[in-house]
Amino acid sequence: MDLVQSSNSGVKITKTMQVDSNKGTTKLECKKNAHESETTQENKTTEVTIDVNARFRPLIKVVQERNWMILKYLVDSTPGALTETVSEFGDTIFHIINVSDAPTLLIKKLAFKITAEELQNLRGDLGLSVMFHATILGYTNVVKVFVQRHTEFPNIRNGEGYLPIHEAAEAGYKGIIQYLLSETTVSLDDDKSVKLIKDLLSSGHYSALRQTIWHVLMLLVPDIKNIRDIKLTHMQTLDIVRILCHGNDVMWNSTEALETFWPAFPEAAKLRICETVNEILNAYFYAYTFRYTDNNYDLLHMAILHRQEKIFKFLKERNVSEPTWKAANKGGKTDNLLHLAGKWAASSQVSSAALQMQRELQWFEAVKSYVHPSLQEQQNMDDKTPRKVFIEGHKELVKQGEKWMKGTATSCSVVAALIITGVFTTVFTVPGGNNNDGILNFLHDIAFIVFVISDALALFSSTASVLMFLAILTSRYSEDDFLISLPRKLIIGLITLFFSITSMMVAFGATVYTFLSHSWNWTVIPISLFGCLPVTLFVILQFPLLVEIFLSTYRPSIPITPNK
Repeated sequence: MDLVQSSNSGVKITKTMQVDSNKGTTKLECKKNAHESETTQENKTTEVTIDVNARFRPLIKVVQERNWMILKYLVDSTPGALTETVSEFGDTIFHIINVSDAPTLLIKKLAFKITAEELQNLRGDLGLSVMFHATILGYTNVVKVFVQRHTEFPNIRNGEGYLPIHEAAEAGYKGIIQYLLSETTVSLDDDKSVKLIKDLLSSGHYSALRQTIWHVLMLLVPDIKNIRDIKLTHMQTLDIVRILCHGNDVMWNSTEALETFWPAFPEAAKLRICETVNEILNAYFYAYTFRYTDNNYDLLHMAILHRQEKIFKFLKERNVSEPTWKAANKGGKTDNLLHLAGKWAASSQVSSAALQMQRELQWFEAVKSYVHPSLQEQQNMDDKTPRKVFIEGHKELVKQGEKWMKGTATSCSVVAALIITGVFTTVFTVPGGNNNDGILNFLHDIAFIVFVISDALALFSSTASVLMFLAILTSRYSEDDFLISLPRKLIIGLITLFFSITSMMVAFGATVYTFLSHSWNWTVIPISLFGCLPVTLFVILQFPLLVEIFLSTYRPSIPITPNK
């Protein structure tokens, strides 16, 4: 824009104004033209830069200082403070106060100072609306404020076609997910619904997942409302999956099944949701052949790699298999199923490194009994057999398991040795002493007989316990020892130790009864109750470990069956 101004000196000044929208600055170009002489005309240019955002700097400063009272005053006195870009990065005042953790009440008051359409059209430096910006940051209360101001915010998609609930599900914000599920009225039955379900599965928000599936299926199957009114438990979710897979007697082809089931299928397998896997296989049996494009893994590969015994047993029970799973070794160098079983997969389902090692061995043996025997010696690209892969991958776990076993055996053997010392000494200092003929004074007393028997049992069982723990300490600790040998020794050692402690306390109670049953009989009961305290503590502290080792050894979650 050119402005012409004349001065008294006869010099004509032309001012050219250019607005740079990217930098938010205005350039004034001034040219002085000496019109007295055309041949000696001289042009002088002066460039001045004026920051158009300068008037918003006080706003940004008070936000940085978190002075919310002054901010409200400045907003009222600064034109365009709520509807224009206020920073050099393209942010509006709402985007700035979102990241500044401003009070929700303040944001609400500011949001209601402009129209819903103006609030909807505000964009930040990344092109994010205020709704998407608050959702990505995870501010549930701010999201609620924006929805109160403009109820259509949950239904407005971004440039990629995603709704705010998609962003919340991807980030795992359960509070926002739960709120937006009730506020989103547009259909979720589109190409983004599969990703939404996958994100809800990954974030562990199964309640929201169930509501989302209901939201989709009520649009697909009108009769679904009848089921929703009847079942609100875990079976409800299973019914939903069943209807999704088999509703209206749909027949899935390979393309439709892959697009619909594949993202959710491996996620269900990873999370051990066997019912979902079963329903998908019932809907499209060959779903187990779907493979990842990056590593060519299918359902069985994922079950073995992530140690999902329910899925593995399920596939074996249904006799689901591909020719490559059980095919004989034809000389190629590649990883087979047994190589996958040989890789270490950390697990939180067991309480110690020794039991983790036992579980890894059980998996390796189970897969070995499943595949063709020739695959046991097949080499991969690194010239390693499955057994070698297992040994190299579990070296550290073997060391940790050995350390745990030796520590447990040492601690328990000390207790057993103390019991041996105590009960062996009492044999030579029996209660009551002898008479002149060398016969025990309480020989025919029932309490004394109980003392003798329990003391002998305590001695024998504690000795056996020490021997078992000694066998653990002197073991060679090879990989195979963790499968049966070491756990069995530990089970016997803990059982005999428990029995020796119990027998010792019974012997103690019998001795107390022998001495005090006549004149101090009222003390027998409290002393006996206190005598039960060590046994009770042992049961509370060690019995869960004993049960876990026993079940892991003799009732494994993944049974090893001979290859057929």
